[in-house]
Amino acid sequence: MRDIDTLDVFLADAAEDPEDNTLRLILADWLADSGRPGAEERAELIRVQVELSRTTDSRRSSLRVRERALL
Repeated sequence: MRDIDTLDVFLADAAEDPEDNTLRLILADWLADSGRPGAEERAELIRVQVELSRTTDSRRSSLRVRERALL
């Protein structure tokens, strides 16, 4: 499967069930391993957003700062 086909599949899966953090983390892992320009930052953004969805403690502030920087 070509990279673009694989990315399309991961994006479609994540879009189909946006509440499923596992799908989003699989996408982040794939992006991090892809070697594509900017993919590491996109992967980190996904991981930060997943962590924000799970966290209610004092780390939220620093995660929000990192999220803004990545955006």
